[in-house]
Amino acid sequence: MVFFFSPTAAGSVLPHLLLPAVQIFALALPPFPHRATLFVPIIPGFILATWANLCSDAVDLRSLMIGQWPWYLGTLEKLSFGLPEQDYWRVDRPRAEAMSMRGLSSTKFKWATALYCSPRLVGWNQQFKGVPEYKAPPCKAAFFVERLKSLAICFVFIDICNMYAMAEKGYAYERT
Repeated sequence: MVFFFSPTAAGSVLPHLLLPAVQIFALALPPFPHRATLFVPIIPGFILATWANLCSDAVDLRSLMIGQWPWYLGTLEKLSFGLPEQDYWRVDRPRAEAMSMRGLSSTKFKWATALYCSPRLVGWNQQFKGVPEYKAPPCKAAFFVERLKSLAICFVFIDICNMYAMAEKGYAYERT
């Protein structure tokens, strides 16, 4: 049985938790001239620490923790090549909304967290073109039914892929 954090794993979970926290903190700070100069070396340091500290023996959990690259590359790009407060705003909010926010305030942390949690920038001014506009279902029951349909389709697709992969390898399900 694989435990969430194995006692035989050599590393610590701390760098894996601090990496997103440092990125959100960097985005929540008020804009100052050398913010990128300060945080662009710190973030790769935490990235290297996450790669060096495998805090679990479970391969799937390690992959999940190491696979944070869409988020940290996005944060490094935002800090290195512009002023995030001026360049990014939500489509339903005023232009450069974060410029009027006080640094390290709760609203700025919410803005920074929302920006960090959206690596594809859906709902932001620089979202990919062609992303269909989401229309919310009229009630919670309709939303629940929609999610159940989506879940069923995913399970069927995964089962088809699994059966195909097993057939390609020459495995057969044993009937009991």
